[in-house]
Amino acid sequence: MKYAISALALAALSQGHAIFQVVSVNGVEAPPLSGLRAPGINNPVEDVSSNDLTCGLVTHTSTDVIEVEAGDEIGAWYQHVLGGEQYPGDVDNPIAASHKGPITAWLAKVEDAATSYHANLEWFKIAEDGFDNTRGIWGVDNLLQQDGWTYFAFTLLLGLLAMSSPTPQATAAQPDVLDVDEAAIRGDDADSALGSVASSTTSINSSILRYRQENGRTYHAYKDGSYPMPNDNDEQERLDLQHHLFLMTFENKLYLSPAGRGGHQIHNALDVGTGTGVWANDFADEFPSASVVGVDLSPIQSPFVAPNVNFLVDDIEAPWTFHKKFDFIYSRMMTAALADFPGFFQKAYENLTPGGWFEIADICPITSDDGTLTEDTSTHAWAMQLLEGTRKIGRPFDGAFDYKKQLEAQGFQNVQQVVFKWPQNTWPKDPKYKELGMWNLENITSGLHGLSAAVYTRVLGWSHEEMEVLLAKVRRELKDTRIHSYWPIYVVYGQKPESKQAESDEPESSAEA
Repeated sequence: MKYAISALALAALSQGHAIFQVVSVNGVEAPPLSGLRAPGINNPVEDVSSNDLTCGLVTHTSTDVIEVEAGDEIGAWYQHVLGGEQYPGDVDNPIAASHKGPITAWLAKVEDAATSYHANLEWFKIAEDGFDNTRGIWGVDNLLQQDGWTYFAFTLLLGLLAMSSPTPQATAAQPDVLDVDEAAIRGDDADSALGSVASSTTSINSSILRYRQENGRTYHAYKDGSYPMPNDNDEQERLDLQHHLFLMTFENKLYLSPAGRGGHQIHNALDVGTGTGVWANDFADEFPSASVVGVDLSPIQSPFVAPNVNFLVDDIEAPWTFHKKFDFIYSRMMTAALADFPGFFQKAYENLTPGGWFEIADICPITSDDGTLTEDTSTHAWAMQLLEGTRKIGRPFDGAFDYKKQLEAQGFQNVQQVVFKWPQNTWPKDPKYKELGMWNLENITSGLHGLSAAVYTRVLGWSHEEMEVLLAKVRRELKDTRIHSYWPIYVVYGQKPESKQAESDEPESSAEA
């Protein structure tokens, strides 16, 4: 299926003077200014809320429509002014080398790509060439090296991601068993139901940025080997996609606990294992008066953050030395990352203000309710071997099963547990879960190598080639709609007692939600 580029804007978001004036699809260039709306001048735009940031002070409008398919490579050619150099021998063409910054691609849905007006559109980002930690360069540096060209893959899913965010509402109850879409098993148009959706802190020095390289991936240098997942660009993109999965699961909420609601105030918040920092940034936007700290072993967060966010490189398994208490501590997807979860929960408890909330969301091994994920499948073998390897290093992949009782044992009150299901593919009949399965298929298949490589080669003693043979079989099965597998997502939250008297009482325990 082909798609018109409804409205496309590419911006060098440093204060650069350059104009996007040629687009290419899979290396085939359109005529200059074809399909584009171009400004006549190259003055920088500093007001991020201005319509001029998207299409500039438009003086040239083309009614040509350029069609692309999902997966096509889109190229954009910048020059200093319309036509090329601003003057003969222009050393700043296409853009001055001093204007460091990212290059981002944005999309908007319109009725008619040829005639729709650019103002008041809902733009969403589909690609970014930002700062490359391993090479120490920005997207603008790549632009200069490529004679004014920048490229990105037109991924339909990324566009749909931003267009399909649900309206905030109360989190719906989860069904015990998901119904199967028989049409998906027959090989019919399985996606038709989707409609239009398809201190102790370490300074960031050169040693931290010299990442460990192994099996074609990079891993954090700080506390090398303590976390099995990579930190490269592929993993960062997957983490951002996974953030959307959580938003869909939580009905567009960032978390489930009563923190910041019903009279509870959040002045200081902590995001443990912040990754790319996307959750911390969104939380900071939602609570602009709160001070938000994100902690991770890798400095992979964007330098463009909300003013009330601060990112730290630190090891949460070491003693915490924060100089303030937090009203809310959040953490997610930490399974296999920590050797001592009770110790982690104790530190969280000690660093909360009285009445403060702690919440953790985590994944458990893949399973099925109807037995279609049989023991003779490669996926089952892979899951059991992954569990074996993580247990050998004292960081089991199924630790979330015990979070609730561990929080209660620590002294948290009002402890609640909610279990969600992420279908592995589009096998469910329910449109919501079918859509979740679509995103999760991309999430798991793109993360399969990263999740497996360190455990299989470092712990289980497999060669990289042996592992890849297994993963190829697993990928095929993960896409098979006859296997009704899903990943349990455990969300557990609890409150530190308001008073010393409450702390000394027996911790409350609640039934599972």
